[in-house]
Amino acid sequence: KVKDMQIYKSKEMCTGCSACSNVCEKHAVKMTSDEKGFLYPVIDEEKCVECGMCQRVCHTYKEEKRTCGESAFAYVNENKRTLMESSSGGAFSFIANEILGDQGFVCGAVLDENMKVKHIIADNKSEVSCMRKSKYVQSDIGNVYQKIKKLLITGEKVLFTGTPCQVIGLKTFLNKEYEKLFCVDIICHSAPSPLIFEKYLLMKEKELGKIEGIDFRDKSNGYINYSVRFHTLDGDMLEEHKTNRYLQGFTGDLYSRDCCENCPAKERVGYFSDITLGDLWGGEKFASEIDSSKGASLVVVHTLKGTSLMKNTSMVQVDLEEAIKNNPMYRFSHKKNKDADSFWKIFSKKGLEAAYNYIYNPSLFRKIEMKVLKMRRK
Repeated sequence: KVKDMQIYKSKEMCTGCSACSNVCEKHAVKMTSDEKGFLYPVIDEEKCVECGMCQRVCHTYKEEKRTCGESAFAYVNENKRTLMESSSGGAFSFIANEILGDQGFVCGAVLDENMKVKHIIADNKSEVSCMRKSKYVQSDIGNVYQKIKKLLITGEKVLFTGTPCQVIGLKTFLNKEYEKLFCVDIICHSAPSPLIFEKYLLMKEKELGKIEGIDFRDKSNGYINYSVRFHTLDGDMLEEHKTNRYLQGFTGDLYSRDCCENCPAKERVGYFSDITLGDLWGGEKFASEIDSSKGASLVVVHTLKGTSLMKNTSMVQVDLEEAIKNNPMYRFSHKKNKDADSFWKIFSKKGLEAAYNYIYNPSLFRKIEMKVLKMRRK
């Protein structure tokens, strides 16, 4: 039975993976946004029959850490266009094309027409191309786990890509190994709030007009010095990533999900994927035989399935410990910013721009506060 109608062990551990909502045959579990915009399961007591399936697939109750292989490689896609349209070295595109070439299906995150990040399943290159590029927003899984299970049962080959906790969610939902399921996750910094992203776009539209798309890792000005590209009705606009407020807040750990402080993959149950992908930062120092100037992928192979995915391309083996010196989030969870609570408090009362000013422009924040205070006294 579901004790006190709560699924997870604690809210701080819930990753929003949606395994519980996908497994419920009575449609009694709904993923609902909290005050910070993160999805958490809520039980409809009238529909719930207390079968306990939601808790059985919840990874917050799992403690045994999975051991897996960790062979590391450097990879650069040979297709120059694909390389430029990828955030790092184009490894995802290669793997996805291998699956599509076998008449398989690919599941990944896309930014839809409403500027929401969600997971979809596709069987063609056009839709799969939308899964390229980093999307620094937690995606909505929806019911793709159910769809993946149906495909696997009918013998289809499926590639699932997502964050480590989403791969864990899929595997615990399925509760068995499928020969034709391949899972690829990423070196994840943390999962930022969809609500903050939504409010950021509204704030930015005051400056740029209607935003129809965003690329967080545009490489037209370089791979290391990448830009944020905004697609607007009046054309595209580039902004240096180092000065972009949204990325500053994300990398500065202001609005990540609580569970990311103790990532289940890094701290508790291990990686459940066949391959983990990330940037080969600093690759010129330990993998000089490859040209990483336009981007390079770090490919960490965990399983024989992972090896099979990369068998038709050439990679350069690298030392994992050397590689993750420049990408430590492979092993370590993010640390919450000391000002995060204050940020959320100001955001809830005064909005995103005021919260950003409090963190990044405190003198302006105080000046505005004093002006408001004087106006109230009049």
